[in-house]
Amino acid sequence: MKSIPNRNLVLAATLNGNRVLLTFSENTSAIMEIIPLTESLFESYIEIGKKAYDHHYLHLWKNQDSSPYHERSFTRDVLLKDLTDGTIELFLIHFEGKPAGVLKIIKDSPIHPFSGEEALLLEKIYILNVYTGKGIGKEVLAFTEQRAKELSKKIIWLETMQNSRALHFYLAHGFEINSETLLHYDAALDTERPMYRLVKSL
Repeated sequence: MKSIPNRNLVLAATLNGNRVLLTFSENTSAIMEIIPLTESLFESYIEIGKKAYDHHYLHLWKNQDSSPYHERSFTRDVLLKDLTDGTIELFLIHFEGKPAGVLKIIKDSPIHPFSGEEALLLEKIYILNVYTGKGIGKEVLAFTEQRAKELSKKIIWLETMQNSRALHFYLAHGFEINSETLLHYDAALDTERPMYRLVKSL
């Protein structure tokens, strides 16, 4: 992968289907792809999903054991079930031809006071640490917003930890706090359970 100067500054992003051209300077650009998940990509999705999740959230778990979350999110059986659910869309994120993260959205997911027809849930967006700061999260968010608009949604919503950098990222990109909730896993540390539900109007 090429070295990218000023990697926190994306000057432009051009979306063509699931392919995004990120421009960092006059002479430096990179290709990001948001690839719909197929069974042939399961192994990569599972590997990247586990690694990216642990990079950012391993500290939430007792004895730093995130396996309860992995077992409910990153197994072949879980992915097969998700792919047969007409309301779920899964994507593998590539940056410069290499797997960099995963994305999961639920197209019809209600949150008060919005109905499922009005609301899209951004359930997972996990990016490997090595790819943070390259504008990927911002463009994946833009892709998700565009998908929501195609589905005539009024809002996007998500849940994020109250003590996380992700919270500041989402607030900076137009989300607002809707309500509080908790991470409902017995293996999670009590001090790390608090979460916010965030909503963004479209």
